[in-house]
Amino acid sequence: MKKAMRAAGCIITVILTIGLLMWTSNLTVRKDSSDKYSDFFRDRDYDVLFMGTSHVIDSVFPMELWKEYGIVSYNCGGTSNYLPTTYWVLQNVLDYVTPKVVVIDCYRLADDEKCPIIERAHYSLDSFPLSMNKIKAVLDLMDDPGGKTAEQAEKAANIAQSPSLELLWNFAFYHSRWNELEKDDFSPTSTKEKGAEPQINVVRGKLKRIDRELTSEAGHTGEVYLRRMIEDCRERGIEVMLTYLPFQASEAAQREANRAYAVAEEYEIPYVNFLEYDDIIDYQTDLYDSYSHLNVSGARKVTSWIGRFLMEQYSIPDKRNDPAYSYWEEDYREYEAVKNNYLESEDDIVNYLMLLAEDDIDVMIYIQDQDIFRNKQVLLQLENLGVDTSGLDKNTDYILISSKGKKTVVLNDFTVDGKTEKTKLGDAAVFRTGSSMVLNVDGWQSMSVQPENVPGIRIDVYRGYDFVDCVKFNYTVQSNQIRVTNVSRD
Repeated sequence: MKKAMRAAGCIITVILTIGLLMWTSNLTVRKDSSDKYSDFFRDRDYDVLFMGTSHVIDSVFPMELWKEYGIVSYNCGGTSNYLPTTYWVLQNVLDYVTPKVVVIDCYRLADDEKCPIIERAHYSLDSFPLSMNKIKAVLDLMDDPGGKTAEQAEKAANIAQSPSLELLWNFAFYHSRWNELEKDDFSPTSTKEKGAEPQINVVRGKLKRIDRELTSEAGHTGEVYLRRMIEDCRERGIEVMLTYLPFQASEAAQREANRAYAVAEEYEIPYVNFLEYDDIIDYQTDLYDSYSHLNVSGARKVTSWIGRFLMEQYSIPDKRNDPAYSYWEEDYREYEAVKNNYLESEDDIVNYLMLLAEDDIDVMIYIQDQDIFRNKQVLLQLENLGVDTSGLDKNTDYILISSKGKKTVVLNDFTVDGKTEKTKLGDAAVFRTGSSMVLNVDGWQSMSVQPENVPGIRIDVYRGYDFVDCVKFNYTVQSNQIRVTNVSRD
């Protein structure tokens, strides 16, 4: 009896120890990977997967594809996911889903490293449960001398700190995070971005194109793993599309983009090199940074273009009217709330105007200080919204924008009580009541302002007839710089 009790006690102790380790492992692990893939594991049903680096994360918005085309997709891009890492992410993803199309971005095609930043591999792999493919991934990616710093190589000599162990058992890497734990570690949250990560900033740039005949050499490690992905998808009956997403690319990057043409032609698969297109993004308005990524405006343009291409070139069903996918519409409403929050929390006027570049919103702008029209960045963003800025001057009182610039109206000298004007949006009329001035556009929107309370500019935003935000910016202006001095919201 005593032996049985001791044995039972040992078993209970082992179970409790394992349970405690699992709990502490789940608690201390960083949540960025689980946040990214939470919806992926919930749904496990996608027609299109997007694979690649942070270029993919920042440039392709699955929820916008759903809204515009009814495409059910997921963004599986990962920060610093060179093509070998992308290959293994795809292998792990395909353990759970079989899409109709896999879209692979060819950035880093001419690199020979597999996983240059081990910490970034956690973002892409931590969410996937231990499996044969995960073990293969870790063993292959860590067999990469070029991917280890001297410090990492020294740590690898200690099995308890080896990169392979930390990727297979998260606790080995995250066990020391106790002093970093925050509220979200105890109650993880997830968004409805479906793996995408919008970037909010504006940098003006320019792409200096090279001839298509200039290419990188064949046979780099990146190309080897790209070929593996193409061939594996073919064996599984999955179609492949290759891309090279737009950014302010160096000559070396453009050479590898040109090299991808040969790979695509060899396998007879579509390849879209966005660097060769002049009419998709604007390098003056759509860059998040000067070296690599798109902002929200650029990403929405790329997403819309890719969606149209997928619908025209592949047999991708529109599932917006399929009752089995009604939860996607529910997710989209949550996603809209996220987009609204971006606007409601943005205090930079150029970034704010950039965020307005989307469908399904109406914008009413009242301008008290027309000095703002001296700033080039502001004018570029207004042009990005479809506004003809050649008509903006010291007499401009209102700018009205409906559905991403499909209809825009500029009202000059429009503060006289009782003044009316026929516009593309409806009959506009302004009248005064007390200290307020009310602009009403018949059948569209109305705006009531107290001019003395708007030293600079006021922007009202609606989705349909649902109010989103009312923000007032005060500023000082130079031709190449605008400095916001005060922001307030009603």
